[in-house]
Amino acid sequence: MVSVQSRAAAGSFGGSGVVPDWEIFLTSTAIFNTANEQKIMSTCKECEEPLVLHMADSDDEGEDAGTIDIPDDIELSCHCHYHWQCFMENASSVISILKCPSCGKNISNSDAPNGPAVLVRYMNEGGLQDSLDILPSMKEEAYLEAHPEAAPSRALHVMCSEGDLDGLVELLYHSGDQVPDMGSMIRYQDPLSGMKSALHLAVENRQEGVAWLLLWLSSTLSSDVFPVEARQKVESIGLGRLEVDSATDIRGLVDSQGRTAATLSIQLGSPYLRLADAGLLSM
Repeated sequence: MVSVQSRAAAGSFGGSGVVPDWEIFLTSTAIFNTANEQKIMSTCKECEEPLVLHMADSDDEGEDAGTIDIPDDIELSCHCHYHWQCFMENASSVISILKCPSCGKNISNSDAPNGPAVLVRYMNEGGLQDSLDILPSMKEEAYLEAHPEAAPSRALHVMCSEGDLDGLVELLYHSGDQVPDMGSMIRYQDPLSGMKSALHLAVENRQEGVAWLLLWLSSTLSSDVFPVEARQKVESIGLGRLEVDSATDIRGLVDSQGRTAATLSIQLGSPYLRLADAGLLSM
């Protein structure tokens, strides 16, 4: 019987050309390990499913064309991988220690220019986002888990920032039966955003239509100062004015820096909202 050493030598010096047993073993082991590593890296540490979302697809005529796989892969600094939602479901427990739920390694970056951060590589349908800070999203997720009643108000804030008037009107119209106090929802101040109100966000993002709607709903301004067309539109869908006094006027809310929406408008400078120029943001 030929020894492993002699067969290796024969293969090395132009002998029979038979691949040595030990090379076959090592090659097979390397292939197995590589395949196993790829399998591990391509699945979520939380649910152990592939790092994709299965989305419904349609053809050019709008007919059902099955499903397509969209990437959804958060890679932490420790190189553990998660689906976005799978990781965010751990936000409440992770945010206090900033360690990976799977391997326990630290995932924070204290050297980030704007303070502590959780920087990740995130791949989704929009492509790769490198050094994406997901700490703000983690804080929001943890906050909503602790305060689920704030979800409609935070949705309202997003729509105010984006100027989504149609979505805003629909949210307000359909929230009537779900939100016990519509006034509190409209006057909600976000602790994760410097205690800004919806009116602060409308002013900050120059959303004139949104500002008019908020003042219609939650200010003591006379109805005569509102544009006729806008007034008729909100009245036609049943969005009447709330009972408001000087203590509950949205214009009186101040953020964590002590600014009303009128003060913020002055600080931001031009272009001013037309209603700000008219002095309607001030009480």
